[in-house]
Amino acid sequence: MLKDNGLDNSIRLGILIALCYLGGYVTFVPIKKATGLLKCTFRKHLKALRDKGLITYGKAVTPLGVRAVARITDKGSS
Repeated sequence: MLKDNGLDNSIRLGILIALCYLGGYVTFVPIKKATGLLKCTFRKHLKALRDKGLITYGKAVTPLGVRAVARITDKGSS
C-alpha cells in the first residue's frame, strides 16, 4: 500500500509525517532544514507527493511575508 501511495521513499514519508505533526500546513524552510536536502531534491519529493494527491503546495502570505508552503490533503492525512 505504501508503494501505491508514493510513500515507499523514507524522505517522502518523513515529509508527510512532519506535515501531520505540524498541523498540516507549514512553510518549506523547517521541513527542508529537517531533511537536510538540497532545494532541487526537496522539490522533487514534494512534487511526487503532490502528484499522488497527498499534499498541495504553493505561495502564501505569512507574518514574515510571502513564503512557499505545503499543506497536507485529506488523502494525505488518512
